[in-house]
This record gives sequence, structure tokens and C-alpha cells, in this order.
Amino acid sequence: MQECKFTDRCCFFRKYRDGRALMWQALIRDYCQGTLHHRCERRQFYLETGECAPAHLIPSGEITGVLLDLS
Repeated sequence: MQECKFTDRCCFFRKYRDGRALMWQALIRDYCQGTLHHRCERRQFYLETGECAPAHLIPSGEITGVLLDLS
């Protein structure tokens, strides 16, 4: 399986990799550890700015209704 090479720097991955919620598990599996990593909007933001993406942006590019605590 192909894993994103930025997981060590990704606020989202570090925060939710051990989460039990099915939604986070699916996003981690598909985007961080799977073949969709090249389509991750958080990855794209990091490549463009060198900074962690805003807390309300999930890998699929959708905006969550609440800010994610990524500290």
C-alpha cells in the first residue's frame, strides 16, 4: 500500500491515526495510507504553503461544520 510521505508532518494524521471513529479511520485508510494520498486537499495545502492546513479542512476537501482540534 502507498502511504503519503507527509504523514510525519500532517496535523490531521497525527491527531486521528489512532481514532476509533469510522469516519476518521476511513479517511486515514484512503488518503493517508492508501492510494488517494495524491488527491488529499490537506497535502495540497501543505505543498503550496509549507504549513498545516486549516483545522476545518478534511482530506477529501470538504469543510467540516466544526473546527477539528489538531493541536
